[in-house]
Amino acid sequence: MKFVLYNIAYLDLKIQKLKWNGFLSLRWHDIFLSWNASEYGGVNFITVPQTKIWRPDYVINNDVSEKTNLGTPDTLVFIESSGLVTWEPGMVSETSCKIDIRKYPFDTQTCSFKFIPWMTTSRFMNTTNLLNGIDMTTFVPHGEFTTGESSVHLNHDNVAFTEDTLVTITYTLVLHRRPSFYWMVMVFPMASFPLLSPISFLVPVESGEKITLSITVVLSYLVFIGSINDAMPRLSDTVSLIVIYASVQTMIGMVTVVANGIVICIHKLPPDFHVTVPFFKTSRGHHLQRKREHDLHKFELFSITALLKATKILNSSRKENDT
Repeated sequence: MKFVLYNIAYLDLKIQKLKWNGFLSLRWHDIFLSWNASEYGGVNFITVPQTKIWRPDYVINNDVSEKTNLGTPDTLVFIESSGLVTWEPGMVSETSCKIDIRKYPFDTQTCSFKFIPWMTTSRFMNTTNLLNGIDMTTFVPHGEFTTGESSVHLNHDNVAFTEDTLVTITYTLVLHRRPSFYWMVMVFPMASFPLLSPISFLVPVESGEKITLSITVVLSYLVFIGSINDAMPRLSDTVSLIVIYASVQTMIGMVTVVANGIVICIHKLPPDFHVTVPFFKTSRGHHLQRKREHDLHKFELFSITALLKATKILNSSRKENDT
């Protein structure tokens, strides 16, 4: 077996589906389809419709639509006089692909293509791979993704109708997203929005645009979050870092709106207005009362001491005068 991939139509993140175009190349020997070419005018090969011969009953196991046999009734099979049969059914398929959106739009996705014989077990059919991955020699580059390394794995799956196993052949392909488009339309705008929130504090209150600028920044973030969520699946196991960043900036923007509202309210207060809080006012009054009592006590002690000293000095002066 050899899997050849022509192109990728799209990778839908929202429904986690990959649409692609390619074909399988399968070759085997059928002793019942061999002949002596010299006895038939030197004809050493023929082509017949695939419905005329036996062929492996492979299907695409992770196809999101109904499972059907590969190829069409009009697909031809190449048969050589030695009995070597070459069958290359083409297909345009939509397969499921597990999406990891944590690093979106700088993400890397790994998609798989699973082929399994529907009823023929490993006891009657053994499949080997011609390559260690996907044949990409004729691949047409995709505008949104670049292709990375590919691999192939064989797994033996148990089935209920027999003690034998079905051999699943899984091809995997790594897709790297091209980030140039997202730098221009997503990253740069979202990086510039946080600079607008502090600027709102520099706008004079008299202009009437202080609170308007803050609300506009918040709405811009909400629009971006909505556009991002429309393109990504509703997953709970992984959350995109750019969504977390936008959510945090939205909360900061809302706090900025509240702060600007408080600034405007304070600005509108009359000059002789004093803000008093009853609890703190009472506590401070008690503290001041205790402080005044303490100062009065110190003043009384100081006064008594000064009076005693003055009395001693006066008595000493009288004694000197008498003498």
